[in-house]
Amino acid sequence: MGIFKEDLLRFGNLIDKEIEVKLPPEHLKNSYENLEFVFGEGILIIRGKKAGFLRRKFEITAVQEKEVYTKGVYKTEDLGIYLRITAGEKENIVKTQGIFSEKELLGLSVWEALKKTDVYRKIPDPFKERIFLKRYRLTEDFLHLTLGIRS
Repeated sequence: MGIFKEDLLRFGNLIDKEIEVKLPPEHLKNSYENLEFVFGEGILIIRGKKAGFLRRKFEITAVQEKEVYTKGVYKTEDLGIYLRITAGEKENIVKTQGIFSEKELLGLSVWEALKKTDVYRKIPDPFKERIFLKRYRLTEDFLHLTLGIRS
């Protein structure tokens, strides 16, 4: 299927625009079923249970970083945010798919949660594969993502 003329008229300038998406904690919870996310102003608290026999609870507090990532050169394969851990041990959480450690930062994929939003569904298919993450911001209620489209 191609792009229809109406799509080009509505989204013709999409490459130059920034797309704002608000992700509530529930969207992340749906992507990471065993974790709970609590947002604060510039802070993210992640709660979960350790794998294993005792399944003790853990909590990680992380602060917002300026760095983001987008994997895939020609087609977006993953995108996410980096956080700096201020309390808790990252070893408890890096075993979760979509979460990884890179140097002193914690990487958190938001790709699956983003794909479940209404904003993403409204983007024409040819543009969806060229999305990249420009920046993010944590507030009390949402994880605000600013997206762009690769030309």
